[in-house]
Amino acid sequence: MEDITQQISHFAKVSLHGTLSGIIKKRLNNQQSRVRKDYFGVTDICNPLQTYFRIKYPGIYKDSVETKKRFSLGKKQHNIIQKKLETMKGFVDREIILDGRLLGIPLKGRADAKIDASIWEIKSKEVLPKDINELLKNYPQDIEQLCFYSLIDPEAPKENILINTTYSNSEDGKAYKITINDLGKIKNIAMARIEKLNKWLDEDNLPVFPFRCRYCNGDCNIKNSDLCSFFENESLTCEVKDFISIEEVPEIEEDLKKISVFKSEIMPVFLFNLITPRKLILQEFCDLEEEPFDNSYKTEHKQLIQDVLYEEGKVINNEELKKLKESQKIKEIYQGRNSFIKLNLNGEEKIFPLLIHINPKTDPGLLQKVSDYKRGELGLHCLNNGVNQGYLIAYFPEQNHEVRVFEISYNFEKGILEEIKKIAEIIKSKDKERLSELPKCPDFMCKDCAYRGVCLE
Repeated sequence: MEDITQQISHFAKVSLHGTLSGIIKKRLNNQQSRVRKDYFGVTDICNPLQTYFRIKYPGIYKDSVETKKRFSLGKKQHNIIQKKLETMKGFVDREIILDGRLLGIPLKGRADAKIDASIWEIKSKEVLPKDINELLKNYPQDIEQLCFYSLIDPEAPKENILINTTYSNSEDGKAYKITINDLGKIKNIAMARIEKLNKWLDEDNLPVFPFRCRYCNGDCNIKNSDLCSFFENESLTCEVKDFISIEEVPEIEEDLKKISVFKSEIMPVFLFNLITPRKLILQEFCDLEEEPFDNSYKTEHKQLIQDVLYEEGKVINNEELKKLKESQKIKEIYQGRNSFIKLNLNGEEKIFPLLIHINPKTDPGLLQKVSDYKRGELGLHCLNNGVNQGYLIAYFPEQNHEVRVFEISYNFEKGILEEIKKIAEIIKSKDKERLSELPKCPDFMCKDCAYRGVCLE
């Protein structure tokens, strides 16, 4: 069967939206004129030396292979725990953006979940810490992250929860309650790190710092390029430890174990899953090792575009997202706030599906083109929301930071939504016997796919 993006792309009509392109380009130019952003991420100040090298040497710094593997291994267990949290009493939302700029603090973060007033954060580890002392020693950044989240949450929750699980099994877990006793002192630490980072980045010489990165390892481009002289130092200790108290909460561990998450419900269905359904199912049944995928380049630039939309008031709020979720055609498909754009048209606010595409290529001919793949991907998004129009923002960092916004309209063929629902149904059932009923993945994804051999059997 032809891949689904090719099928959907036939229904698309593409037009360049000059006004939106100009608005976003102007705002982006204002941002690019600054040496760097006017804020840091919470995780940035949890590991300040690594942040310094990442910003100072963007062409050299890359996450190590070990870091990529850790992220890949932990992602599945993280999603399982997050799914369990959604069933707990008092659950508010997941992936919550906390923007300290609204409170006069140049920090921004994304919390895993909120239950009642407390922030919950999930961290996967190769080995769980034996006790609180080992948690403080080996993972101080996790504790600080939760504390800094409280700082930029208007509710300033005093008690937050840290969940540790292992890469191999979400049932292996530890829960800790972190109680903040002096948020003012924690704010002083955060602001001091922000000031220090800005000072380091403004200077030409290496910073004076008696600690190494908290993720220091031998597979580091900065170290191997002889730019770092800190790797023999001690690791930065947990600076918030004197202003908090930590206790184990076995009752939360037991509650999580009691929550049964069926295999078909472990992960939400993402648009990408609808495009690569065969791969998703084969991952469940085939023990094949995939190369870790480095998506940091696109993620960083996508965040830049999202910041522009936020500053232009074109981002939807949580209440609007909730209503969109209630009306979507396939309930299991995951939709986030960044999946939509809000436009004011003749005084009326309207919400449309949105894709942000980061194109690292340098071919000028691509500035005016929208691939069949992107037409199809946005079309799936529109179908799921019962609309015939969406927007694609294409950003070209390597072509003088050019931006193109395309308005794409669709004239969907009758019955196409039922085909998409069938794909989602097979994905949920994880029925390998129905693999042949699913569309193939796009050709460009197949060439180096680890599952190519078993998929074509």
